[in-house]
Amino acid sequence: MQQLRSYNYVTDCVSALICVLLHGNSGEAYNLANPQSKLTIAEFAKKIGEFGNCNVIFEKTNTTDVVNQSPIPKQVLNSEKIEKLGWWTAFDLEEGISHTLDTLKKYIRRVNIRHS
Repeated sequence: MQQLRSYNYVTDCVSALICVLLHGNSGEAYNLANPQSKLTIAEFAKKIGEFGNCNVIFEKTNTTDVVNQSPIPKQVLNSEKIEKLGWWTAFDLEEGISHTLDTLKKYIRRVNIRHS
């Protein structure tokens, strides 16, 4: 089963929270989603592999894996409500992945320097 998801970069999530705090209505729910970042979990893993210069290999699923999968094959949110408050995504999927991997690399270098 292909599980489609909408992905958001963490900075966009934070800006959405601030937008709702400043402009939203108390007690209401707001979805946030990047309309350009809808892909399956496998496609997302492959995209991360491309940016990290890694080959992503998928194992065959067994019965336990299939049973533990989400029963919701498509979890793509509609963010029109929060967009009416003035929120929009600032990072596309590629920018988010690239920035995340760069940040992780810097962190790993810093930790390695401290422990050497």
